[in-house]
Amino acid sequence: MIEDKRGAEVEDDLQITLEVEPEKEYKVYVNDTNIGKLKSSLSGKISFSIELDAGETAKVQIVK
Repeated sequence: MIEDKRGAEVEDDLQITLEVEPEKEYKVYVNDTNIGKLKSSLSGKISFSIELDAGETAKVQIVK
């Protein structure tokens, strides 16, 4: 599991890009709900978006 406890405040949707191991599959959880699997690119990047309402927070976990 990748763990990073930094927080961010946004007023709209949140775009997340992470550098991970190249060409590996990762499960993505938002607020403890599995939203699917992502395969990292050849350069080791995964990217996804989260829709948030004003004042809403989200806990994101990435699991290899």
